[in-house]
Amino acid sequence: MSKNTVSALKEAADGLLYMSETDEPFDVVHWGKATSDLAGEVRRRAGAAAEAGMKEITLDKFFGQLTDPPHADEDAAADAAQYRKLVGTIREHLNNVRVFRTGKVNIDIHIIGENTDHEWVGLKTKAVET
Repeated sequence: MSKNTVSALKEAADGLLYMSETDEPFDVVHWGKATSDLAGEVRRRAGAAAEAGMKEITLDKFFGQLTDPPHADEDAAADAAQYRKLVGTIREHLNNVRVFRTGKVNIDIHIIGENTDHEWVGLKTKAVET
């Protein structure tokens, strides 16, 4: 089952970039069996010290302006449709999805949920915010 989830996420994220002061792709992550400490696992994989700052936001908040841009020209509308497809794929294949932002200027972003095999699977990207 996890192979289907990974493939579906790769296909849905293909060509999408997360825009900040840098443009970063979405990479699929597959971390194996889920445990109870997802926040700790994200912090460990991001290499973030406790003082680095980690914030959890909702999936809708993270993708909000990407799926519904305030001023959508033709290109923005096409990108928004692709982001909506990605969000739909995430919701279809993952349960208990959580979004973590770790860091202050160079920010690691992890969108992680649990697949039907009780494994952590999701996406990671980066943002630069000065």
